[in-house]
Amino acid sequence: MDDFAARWSDPRGGEAATAFAVCDEVYHLITRDLDAQVLRTTLEATHTIWHGVAAVSASPPSMSSDRRCTAEAMRRFAASTIHLSCIAYDGEGFVAWEPR
Repeated sequence: MDDFAARWSDPRGGEAATAFAVCDEVYHLITRDLDAQVLRTTLEATHTIWHGVAAVSASPPSMSSDRRCTAEAMRRFAASTIHLSCIAYDGEGFVAWEPR
């Protein structure tokens, strides 16, 4: 999940256990072994009325021990996306994409 409002360089940017960075951008990695409440909390924390993007991928992005991911690793992760969703119409709807 994209965390539009957060920056990794912010004091609380990487505070969440699910957070990781690509440059200064913050994303959250939710895996199937996490509790459903973690998913709910992360969705609520990353949602803004006009922006909310989540991708489901076949495999997680590779990252360093300090939870940083290179742009190239993120491109590989994006290439393995099997579902993408984003908020539309100021939160009144959403758009979903799946490859055929």
